[in-house]
Amino acid sequence: MRTFISNKNKKILKNRQMKTLPVFEFQIGRDYMAKRKKKAAKKYYIMKSGRKSAIFTGRQPRQAALKAATRGFKDIKLRERGRRNKDGTYTVHKFKGSMKKIKLGDDRPEWLPEKVRKPVVKKVGIERINKI
Repeated sequence: MRTFISNKNKKILKNRQMKTLPVFEFQIGRDYMAKRKKKAAKKYYIMKSGRKSAIFTGRQPRQAALKAATRGFKDIKLRERGRRNKDGTYTVHKFKGSMKKIKLGDDRPEWLPEKVRKPVVKKVGIERINKI
């Protein structure tokens, strides 16, 4: 067991101008340490348009859809690569995408233009399909 005096208690003691410091004890161990939340794994989403297909990455389908909208796709249908539902169907996420020009404030860096393009997506729904 280790003994520590927290910064908050140091300030209190300094304000009171005490000559002797009380000892505050607490145990450092697995139970008392802050637990780090695990990040979701990076997923790969496939978008087919005609014969061509594109792969976009993201932790959620929306993040991949934003990347697709940045590249100029309007009607976005994403299927997660390598994943099938228990009933054997595939889930396809549908989005409507566009690019929007926004005006930046005066606190922007000099090299950044006054107006920049920002992707915007809206989820239309989810579709389940049997065949790819």
